[in-house]
Amino acid sequence: MFFEALHLVNMRDAPSLTGTAIGEMLAGEVGREIADAQNGWRRLEILTNFFPPRTGWVLMQSETGTLLREVQAPPRQDFTLWSFLKAAVESEIRFNEANVGSNFFIVADFLIAWADIASKLKNIGQKDPRSDGTGPFQISSDDWAAFCASSLGRDFVTEDRDDGLAQMSGAAFLALEAIKRISDAVANHDDQQGDPETSGDTGPYIPSYVDILLAVLFSVPFAIDIRLAKLDNEGGSSIEPLLAEHFPNVLARLAVYRQDLLKTAGGSGNAFETVDGLLLAAEKMLAASLTRAFKLISENIPEDLPKTDGTAPWHSVATAEDADWTNSRIANDQQAMKKRIGLYLTATGLSASPILPWCGAFATFCMKGGGEPFSETVVRKPARAANWASWGNMSIPLGQREVPPGAVVVLAPEKGSARSGHVGFFERYFEADPTVVEILGGNQGGKVTRTKFARSKIVAIRWLSPVAVRETFEADESLSSYDPQRLLPLLDLIGLLESGNNYNAFFGNSRNSDSPKFVTMTVADVIEWQRRFVADGRPSSAVGRFQFLRKTLKGLRDDGLIKSSAVFNQTAQDNLGAALIKRRGLGRLLAGSLSAEDFAVNLAKEWAALPVPKDVRNGSRMVRAGESYYAGDNNNRALVSVAGFMHAVRSILD
Repeated sequence: MFFEALHLVNMRDAPSLTGTAIGEMLAGEVGREIADAQNGWRRLEILTNFFPPRTGWVLMQSETGTLLREVQAPPRQDFTLWSFLKAAVESEIRFNEANVGSNFFIVADFLIAWADIASKLKNIGQKDPRSDGTGPFQISSDDWAAFCASSLGRDFVTEDRDDGLAQMSGAAFLALEAIKRISDAVANHDDQQGDPETSGDTGPYIPSYVDILLAVLFSVPFAIDIRLAKLDNEGGSSIEPLLAEHFPNVLARLAVYRQDLLKTAGGSGNAFETVDGLLLAAEKMLAASLTRAFKLISENIPEDLPKTDGTAPWHSVATAEDADWTNSRIANDQQAMKKRIGLYLTATGLSASPILPWCGAFATFCMKGGGEPFSETVVRKPARAANWASWGNMSIPLGQREVPPGAVVVLAPEKGSARSGHVGFFERYFEADPTVVEILGGNQGGKVTRTKFARSKIVAIRWLSPVAVRETFEADESLSSYDPQRLLPLLDLIGLLESGNNYNAFFGNSRNSDSPKFVTMTVADVIEWQRRFVADGRPSSAVGRFQFLRKTLKGLRDDGLIKSSAVFNQTAQDNLGAALIKRRGLGRLLAGSLSAEDFAVNLAKEWAALPVPKDVRNGSRMVRAGESYYAGDNNNRALVSVAGFMHAVRSILD
């Protein structure tokens, strides 16, 4: 049972007014009952992130009135902004790797933008009237059950839906599922219309992120009907009949809840929007949230921003082709046009007759003309524009303004383009109208030219960074010859601060020895224990010498660093602690591409007891040197000096 304090009340060491006052329970705080009630007294453990948690006896009722009231459940566990952003980046990598071979791609900044629109990045309760959705993504119980039943949702359970960080994985899954279902629906539509393109070399249909946003904010069937209406030239039709069909029982409440999208003039009018009006409103909303997402990424996890170094020799080839089309008037000479397009298609390995949608062929021709190593980077089946979404080694956030000319841009299809969308090379964003992007590409109006596109149509922006290739190689080389024993001083310091170097510690009990004895449990059993521990109202799932959170431990397991059946013993915990240090840039530190101070900042973001060695920004707050990166939440503080921490960091280089 859980109880909320209505006023500031004393906590005592015994269920009596003569008991010694050992602390206070503040108004609004919630406590979990940990002993049987005695004569109107409750023994509570206060649910906060303070370590160790406060416990004591609290009186339910006094002469002045009620002091405590029973509540149904503990407050929803919030998350740090840094951990949420990192989870988005990790989900992009993990889910796209699991989806290799398909045409579908998800980006971290869309996931962040979705949560920004749905909840302002908070682990809130139900807000959406159309479902029982909760959390940062307002995921319904039915959608969560579908995720848990999937191969990507193994090891997740019903209760995990209340975990805001766990929802990130469910959101990535649901977004990819929405892409697939919308794509399949358009394929069926095309089949019925007798259009073979969707199933051909330049298909399937690739939805825009506006399509996906409508799917996750309303429903996939509704998003499908909106897109089909647009494809059938019904953009001027009112969306009211579709809303009434899909949401007959909650239409009035939904219209109020999402009036910024569903009503004319962003909710100031009483009429429902048209299909075109809804799409434009969604484009504007998404663009604003993508801009905020990029700002959050750049301020909080700049280490995850792409390196946009190097050159784009293929861009020079594309520029020369553009000039050739313009100066020699190829576009006005049917024979010359067919001959030139034939060169592009041949470079792609396709026949020059009949002429297919050829934007991907043009990109291939230019990439091969750029010489090695770029000529070797052409994607598999390059005629399909969507396949270019995996090109290169860097994904540039959709909200980033500084994009190098020549970056590969994949766009969702527009009228007249191939069903898999369009691919071209980035030229510029327009200062006067940042919602518009200029693309240099082929098959733009049937020719090679520079063309304006709505920024909201962008599915992916890709780049090939030579520095990232070199740094990755050098980091891997450095790690391959590194003696892991040299990490021991740093591991000992982190373990001492986090748990007193106790392998059986858990949140709230750093002295635990055998209840439970984690060092004898399997990883699967530890993860399940963590789930039940948090579900029981505890504020953190941290366990072991390095206080592994459940999400962290699952991530290490999912990345193949430990098996579910492995025993979570001392050796395993030390190896996983070392793995976290390596993740934070150890290889780059050893190779000289990351400074010791920046490496230390990365570690301080992983472990709250470590200080940042220099002033850094955490969202809108400046964290001063010597503070915990999370000091602003009033629950965490650094437990060692900067000098002591940096001595341990530099010891791994000696």
